[in-house]
Amino acid sequence: MRYHMIDFVDPATNFNAAQYVEGARRAIEDITSRGKQPIVEGGTMLYVDALSDGFTLTGIPPNPELRVELERLDAGARQERLLSIDPDPGVDLQNPVRVIRALEILEAAGPPLRRLRTRTQPAWSALRIGLTASLGAIDRRLEARSRQQVARGLVGATPAVSCAGGVATNACDGSISSPIRCRVSSVT
Repeated sequence: MRYHMIDFVDPATNFNAAQYVEGARRAIEDITSRGKQPIVEGGTMLYVDALSDGFTLTGIPPNPELRVELERLDAGARQERLLSIDPDPGVDLQNPVRVIRALEILEAAGPPLRRLRTRTQPAWSALRIGLTASLGAIDRRLEARSRQQVARGLVGATPAVSCAGGVATNACDGSISSPIRCRVSSVT
């Protein structure tokens, strides 16, 4: 079995869902052109949903300067700023990552934000197979996995990778390991 899109982005490079969808669509076209059936596996459902549900993503790159400015504001000020630009942005106002990203997009493309969110059905149908578990079980697994990563050297390796330029400057991206990366980055 041939794999696509594995170990192809340098850790120092920002990579987002729009770029993932673009690359995954090319890979799917390549696979189907050879008469094969693609299997998409992913760890973050945002990327898989964007691909299989036909989300149209903006492709607007992050704005590091604006992010620094916004991260200095408290949550209430960021929310107020967002709502003053777009009273109905359609984002989780309690999620600082989503609020900051919405403000970046609005600065680049202008309001309303919802006009940029459309769905176009992909040329293929998807069969989703997934596992379910209770929130308690998921929390226990996440905690155990995090402890395993720390025990195997995540905390020690992070400063070395970061110092070598291997972690993008906006490492605090809201992913599961970003609190560890951010804590380590802040003490090194």
